Amino acid sequence: MNKENRFDKSAETWDTSDTRVMLAQNIYDAIVKNIELQEDMEVIDFGAGTGLLSRNIALHVKSLLGIDTSSGMLAKLNDLGRDNISTLHVDICAYETGKKYDGIVSSMTMHHVEHLDALFTKMHTLLKEDGFLAIADLMGEDGTFHNDNDGVHHFGFDEEHLILLAQKHGFTDVKYQRIFDVTKERKEPFGIFLLTAKK
Repeated sequence: MNKENRFDKSAETWDTSDTRVMLAQNIYDAIVKNIELQEDMEVIDFGAGTGLLSRNIALHVKSLLGIDTSSGMLAKLNDLGRDNISTLHVDICAYETGKKYDGIVSSMTMHHVEHLDALFTKMHTLLKEDGFLAIADLMGEDGTFHNDNDGVHHFGFDEEHLILLAQKHGFTDVKYQRIFDVTKERKEPFGIFLLTAKK
């Protein structure tokens, strides 16, 4: 089963997971603590899914575009009926537009992206000058975070590697901080980081 079909199938029950809801809330809290969101901003949520992060970020900005490769997930986001949220069913690396955005946020999606150089190149292209990145994902882990690693291309991300990658693609003021831990059926918690940067 490919990644898109797997997430489409999970869409109906995705938001019933207390862990996912709590994780999205903590990531939202960290973003608004570190990024000054403004009511005239136009923002992308890449890997928006059902909108667990989007619905809160959209409260602070002019508009939010939820991008995802799962049409099933985006259908749930559209069901929210929020006037300032729109969706686009596309791989962000294939998104072609002349429009520039004030910021890009993302929650627990980057480990599903195989080619990180292409991703950071695209994100830099999509942002206005002084636009921001706020990406949350797993710190380095042993591959046990997911029950099924189909479609998982990275077992978390090392701080030094990710900072250097962002800088390589033209981002400045790059910061990586551990913001939250997720405890599953093992002794050691999984660390969640927030990477913030400016174009």
